[in-house]
Parts: sequence; C-alpha cells; structure tokens
Amino acid sequence: AELPIHLDLSGVEVLNVNFTKDEAGSDQELRSRLKKLEESLQSPTNSTQMILVNYDMFRNPRFAAILKKYKIKSIVVDEAHNVKSRYFDSILAYGDNDTRVAKRTGGLYGFIKNNPDMPVFWATSTPYVKELIEPLIMAHLTNPELVPIEKIEELMGDVVGTHRILREVMIRRRKEEIADLPLKRTVLAPIDMQSMTDDVKVEFT
Repeated sequence: AELPIHLDLSGVEVLNVNFTKDEAGSDQELRSRLKKLEESLQSPTNSTQMILVNYDMFRNPRFAAILKKYKIKSIVVDEAHNVKSRYFDSILAYGDNDTRVAKRTGGLYGFIKNNPDMPVFWATSTPYVKELIEPLIMAHLTNPELVPIEKIEELMGDVVGTHRILREVMIRRRKEEIADLPLKRTVLAPIDMQSMTDDVKVEFT
C-alpha cells in the first residue's frame, strides 16, 4: 500500500507475489500466486509491469523459470534486511557456494549478478545494522558503479562516510510521512514485586 508513495506508478502494472512459508496452505497459495503472475505476464494490462517479491522467492525453481522466460524490467525486494550480509565473499562471488551466506541471500545475489542491467529496488522498514559493511554491501548491489568493492574497503569504520554514500542510493521515509499515526502515549504501571512469588518474579527479570 505504501509503494505509490515512494515511486511514480503511473502506467505501471504492479504484480504482487510477496510470500512467506509461514502462510496457511503455503504450497497451494504459492502455486496460485505464481500462476497468476505468469498469466499477468502473458497478458499485460500496461506497457510496464513491476513484480513485488520477497527474498525467499529467488530460491523457488518455478519463479526462476518465469524470470528466464519473460523479460523482467525491474524487481522490488521486500523485507530486504533479511538478505543483508557482512561477508565480502557474498559480493565477490554473490553467495555462490559460500556456506557462510544464507541460501536466500545467495539466490538473490546470484540473480542480481546474472542481470546487471535490471533495476533492483530494496524495501525495508528495518534497515540497520550490526556492522557498517551490511548497508554498504546492499548499496553495492544497488549501484556497483557508485559503491564498488574498493569503496566499501575504504569506508570500513567510517560512519560519516558511510552515511554520505548511503544517501546517494537510499530513500528514507519517516512514519509521519507515510501514515497519519496518533501521538505516542507513555503509561507507567507500578508493579509490587515484593509481594510476588519467586517463580513470578522470574518473568520480570
């Protein structure tokens, strides 16, 4: 629902196949979504189509076959923080045969490597971060010319430099910019721990 706020989607058909394995009836639901995706690609309603897809889909053989069969112009990867990596190997070999890199990460990085001319958009509300290299790797995958591997090595430990380069590839939206949210309220609830039994106290420590 937030996508039109960030991107100009006039004349664009958005194909949403976001999917997680935790969904009820997941196998059947996934097959249904992929069938609808292929039907939409066969009979587009607009000259431009955009697939909205999460990271796990890049490990799915049928989805991979669809990507090879049709000329995909751009892909938006949702929940992108789940494919972050702190290993240089993941961008040198894009996760191929690297046991330290999660399979979903390697699958996505491999797809990006094999489609260097395709715009890839990353969407996440949880972008950061334990180590500075994590957002730098994602910036490299977004724009390898602007953020080459040598630039990542140069910026290691440089918080200010990292912030500056990320501003070139990242759009940040605050909650108040995308939703009319009520003001936060702080409620203090006093708890009498002196009268608690030991087994109840454990829940609060």
